[in-house]
Amino acid sequence: MKKIKLYTLTFLAVGTVILLISFFAFEYLYISSRQELFSSKLEAGTRESREVGKLLELQLKSGLSHKQVIQNLQNSIANTDMQSGFICMYNRKGIELCHPNPALIGQVIDSNNSELISGGASFGFSEVLNAGKENVGIRHFSKESGRSSEIVSVFPVAGSDWMVASHANTKVIEQEISGLYLRFLFIFLLATIIILVLSFLLIRMLYREYEGFKEKQISDLNDEMNTLTAMNMQLNLLHSQSNINESEKADGNLENIRKRIITYHKDELISLEADEIAYFFSKIRPFTSEPIPENFIPSVPVWMN
Repeated sequence: MKKIKLYTLTFLAVGTVILLISFFAFEYLYISSRQELFSSKLEAGTRESREVGKLLELQLKSGLSHKQVIQNLQNSIANTDMQSGFICMYNRKGIELCHPNPALIGQVIDSNNSELISGGASFGFSEVLNAGKENVGIRHFSKESGRSSEIVSVFPVAGSDWMVASHANTKVIEQEISGLYLRFLFIFLLATIIILVLSFLLIRMLYREYEGFKEKQISDLNDEMNTLTAMNMQLNLLHSQSNINESEKADGNLENIRKRIITYHKDELISLEADEIAYFFSKIRPFTSEPIPENFIPSVPVWMN
C-alpha cells in the first residue's frame, strides 16, 4: 500500500510539473505563431501591392493610357476570390477604380467608411488615400456595415493619383489561427499523455531498481549481523569456558595449598597440614648496620607443594 501511495504521489508531482511546463510552452508557441502569421500576412500584402503598383508604373511608362492600364488591371482581378484576400485600386479622392466585384467600381470612400490602425495610431481610410503614401495596417469597418476587419496595404503608383490596395480578410486569418490552435492543442495533449505514461513507467522501473538494491543491502547487512551474532556467541562461550577452567584451576591450586604447607622449624624442614594451622605471623629483623650472619634464615619462608 505504501508503494502504491508513493508511486501515485510521485506520478502526480511529475504530471503536474509536466502539465504546467507544457501549458506555458503551448501558450507561448500559439501566441508566437499567431503573431508570425499576422506579420507574414502584412509582409505579403505589402509585397503584393508594391509589385502590382510597380507593374502599373511600367505600363504607364511604356506609353499605355491611364484608361487602358485601369482596364488591364480590372480584367486581371475581375471575379477573383474575395474570401481570403484581393487586390483593388483607388484614386486619392477615395473613388474605387478597380475591384474584383465590378458593381463596386465608382464607389466613394468617405471619412466615415472605415479607419486604418497603423503603428498604434488610427487614421480614417480616406485620409490614408488622400495622403498618397505607402502604408499598411488593420482596416476596421463600422458595425452597421457587417464587414470583418482587413489587413490593408496601400502603395502609390508613380505618374498617377492611383493607390493600389491589397486586402486580406482577418476573419479567414482567425480561422486559420483557430485551426492552428486545434492542431497545437492536439499535439500538446498527445505529447503530454505520452510523456506522462513514459514518466510513470520510468518511475516504476527506477523504484524497482532502487528497491532491489536496498533489499540486497538489507539482506547483506542481515547476513553480516547474523555472522557477528554467531561470532559473539562463540566468543562468549569461549570466555565462559575459559573462566570456568581458570576457576577450576584456581580451586585446584587452593586445594593443593590448603592440603599441605612446607616451612622451616629451627634447622629442619617440616610439613604442616592446612587443618592444623591457626594463623601465620612474620618476625622481621630490625634494621642494623651490622652484617647479616651467614646462617641467618627468615622466620617464615613458605613453599607451596
